[in-house]
Amino acid sequence: MALLQDLSTGISGAWRLMRADPRGMLLFTRTVEECRRSFMAGVILFPIFMLIMAMNREPEVWEAVGPARILAVETIGYVVRWTVFPLASLPLCVWLGRGQLYPGFITAYNWAQVLETVPLALLVALSAMGFISKDALSVLFLVVLVLSLIYEGFIAWAALRIPRLAVFAMVLLDITAAEFVNRLTGSFY
Repeated sequence: MALLQDLSTGISGAWRLMRADPRGMLLFTRTVEECRRSFMAGVILFPIFMLIMAMNREPEVWEAVGPARILAVETIGYVVRWTVFPLASLPLCVWLGRGQLYPGFITAYNWAQVLETVPLALLVALSAMGFISKDALSVLFLVVLVLSLIYEGFIAWAALRIPRLAVFAMVLLDITAAEFVNRLTGSFY
């Protein structure tokens, strides 16, 4: 029952933030315990991530590398993706004098990942069914990525109450961490 309550609160808060309503932060208790529990969003999203990953791999990659290795590498990479930004952003939050607001920021950030992943999964499904081309999928993925980065910037601003330059630094850190993990994961193929 607690998981359902966390899911409901997390999605509601993330949805309000997605609508550019900073009061979405009021739905979170912003405690370390709530922050810890918000990583359940990653567990919930794991099957969707694996589906997106599987559908975006060319058949030649599956044949050349093998499913066991791909699944192992991508599973480890997924866990690292879910932890690298929260770990990397903590010192930045402390340096900005916002360490006490960090748990609420990560809680909102984690639940926001659910709302960011759903459109990607829908796009991949529509592409797999032949409703949109691979080229259109690439363009739409880019659009969703840009909108997600704007959303994450808003979350950083609403949760941490930091100036625009610091928001930009936080988003840049997220992009850099994600790209690092993606390249590292890809190097194991």
